[in-house]
Amino acid sequence: RCVQVYSLVQQRKNQSCQSKNKSCLISSALDKKHSELLTYEQLNTLADDEINNILAKAHQGIETATVQTQQELSDEERYLQWKHDFNPDEPFMTEEQLDNVELRQIVEKSIKMRIPRSNKTEEQNSAVAYLNRGKYLTLSGNNNNGKVLRLLNNEPAYMWEIYKQLKAATTQGEVE
Repeated sequence: RCVQVYSLVQQRKNQSCQSKNKSCLISSALDKKHSELLTYEQLNTLADDEINNILAKAHQGIETATVQTQQELSDEERYLQWKHDFNPDEPFMTEEQLDNVELRQIVEKSIKMRIPRSNKTEEQNSAVAYLNRGKYLTLSGNNNNGKVLRLLNNEPAYMWEIYKQLKAATTQGEVE
C-alpha cells in the first residue's frame, strides 16, 4: 500500500518536530505538491535526514520554478514592449541582414513554416513560391513589418518568435 510523504511528515511532525523553520519548510514543500510515493514499510524506516533530503529537493524545485517564472515574465514584458513599439511601415530586416543570404533564407523559411497550410489568402499563396526560393524579402515592398505580419495571419506572437531569432542572429552571429 502506498501513502504520500505528507502522511509521514505529519506523523513525524507530531512526534518530534519542534522547530518552526522545519515546519515551514515542510508545509511549503507539501503545499506545492512536491511529494514522493512510499510503501508503508519504507515509511517506517525513513530517518529524519532522509525526510529532510526529500523536502530539500522539493523546496529546491519550488525555487527553480520561481526563477523560471521570473524569466518568462521578463520575456512577456519584452514581447509587450515590442508589440507596443511595432510599426507596420518599418522594414522587417535591415539591409545588412538582407544581404546575409543564409540568414535571410532561414528567416524566410521560418515565415513560411508559420503560414497556414490551408485557407491561405491570395497574398500568402503568391508569397510561398518566393519564400521557398528565399527571395521574398528581396522583392520591392515585401521587406516591411506589415507585409510579414499579414503573411502570418496578423499573429504578432508568430512574428515575435521570428524577431527573437533575427535579433539573436544579429547579436550573437547565430540563428537559434
